[in-house]
Parts: sequence; C-alpha cells; structure tokens
Amino acid sequence: MCLTCTRPDIVEYPFFDAALEVWKRQQPPMEHYVGIMERAGFSVSVEVCDYPATLGTEWWLEMVANRFWSTFSHFSDEELAAGIEEIKAKHGGAESISFTEKMVFITATKPA
Repeated sequence: MCLTCTRPDIVEYPFFDAALEVWKRQQPPMEHYVGIMERAGFSVSVEVCDYPATLGTEWWLEMVANRFWSTFSHFSDEELAAGIEEIKAKHGGAESISFTEKMVFITATKPA
C-alpha cells in the first residue's frame, strides 16, 4: 500500500492573487498522482478532507511576510509587500481570517 498526502492545485488560502497563481502552477493536480499510480498497476482511491481554519490576521500576514511557504519565494520584497496590502484589503481589517484547509489522501494498493 502507498499513501500520498497532498493539497489541491486550487486552494482557498487567503493569499494574494499572484500567489494563488504561483500555487496552482507549482502544485500538480491530484489526477497527476492518480494517473502515475494507476499506470504502475495500483488500484487507487482518493479522499479529500476539509479542515476549517481560523488564524489571527496579523499572525497570517506576518507568516506571509516571512515567506512561510515556498510559494512566496517567487516574489520580490516589493511584490510581497503589495500582496500583503492586497490581503489586507480583501479582509477589511478583520481580526481573524478563516478558510478551509483541504488535504488530499491518495491510497494506492496493488492486488496480491
């Protein structure tokens, strides 16, 4: 048995628009993994699980500013600062930001 844990290529993270595009470009869709496993002779099942998340807005913005995810390494300091302003504008000064974290679990088994 083989278990692959990944995330979807389209996410609901409170990123700025350009970061969402980088995420999508860098994150293979789950069908990519499924196809590889099926071609290798595995029987494959997929489960997408939702996990609600709420984080303090200031903490989230600080994490983005610190490039906590490799997605943000694609941006200059100026682009990142503009992106943070975009996030602030989208969330209107709210104390917290809520989103759904989606995890994709791909289970592959091979017949005996």
